[in-house]
Amino acid sequence: MLTMFSTKVPNKYATYSYTMPDGSTRTGVAGCLAAAFEPFKDKLVKNWDDGWACLMKYDALSTRAYLLTEMKFPLSVVRWMETRDTSTGAYDLAFSEVNTLSPA
Repeated sequence: MLTMFSTKVPNKYATYSYTMPDGSTRTGVAGCLAAAFEPFKDKLVKNWDDGWACLMKYDALSTRAYLLTEMKFPLSVVRWMETRDTSTGAYDLAFSEVNTLSPA
């Protein structure tokens, strides 16, 4: 278990691995972010209208709410991701805002 700023992150997430469409691999925070964002980015690239419609299904959710409810990440993991990815409070933005900004 990884402990960062009093936040306990289970190893399952600290070592989480995601394979990108180009075959490269992301691990840890980058892997968790990629798992959440890349399917939407891929859909947007393949067909903008369909991808946008898919993304807008979650537009009412903040990034934090999406990661908690749809991805089922524990709160400690979401806090860890937010701290490592951006800045505290950024995940209060809409999922669609952060999804289009994140470099994952």
